[in-house]
Amino acid sequence: MKKLITIITATCLMLLTINCKETKEVINTASNITLGGSYNVASINNVINTSESITLEFNALEKIISGNAGCNQFSGDYSVDALALNVGLLKATEAYCEDSVMKTERAYMNALKNTGSYGIKDGVLTLYSKTDRSPLLTAKKAK
Repeated sequence: MKKLITIITATCLMLLTINCKETKEVINTASNITLGGSYNVASINNVINTSESITLEFNALEKIISGNAGCNQFSGDYSVDALALNVGLLKATEAYCEDSVMKTERAYMNALKNTGSYGIKDGVLTLYSKTDRSPLLTAKKAK
């Protein structure tokens, strides 16, 4: 009987140790890919962005997305579940700029609206389409 209790105790301790290790790995992975901070948009729909004014910011504590779309400021809410990203309804100022700026702004806002997931690698954020996982936008971490 004593031998059985020892075996059961050893097995339980071994399982707890394995589970703790896996939990730590999940936490470490999640902290490495946390969505937050400020970004400068580098490309929209595979078109290189030459304007430094197009920005994106994620407030991870309040789950608020905001930025400058080239002409207008915008903000809204977002939610993250693992690597899934859902951008809520965005509110924006209503200034009008030249046609080329407005065209880029519309493409940017549509990219945010159609985002379904994201990835971060080497300080570069990529937003992917919710329909086909094609890249919609890339942005570099602001310094």
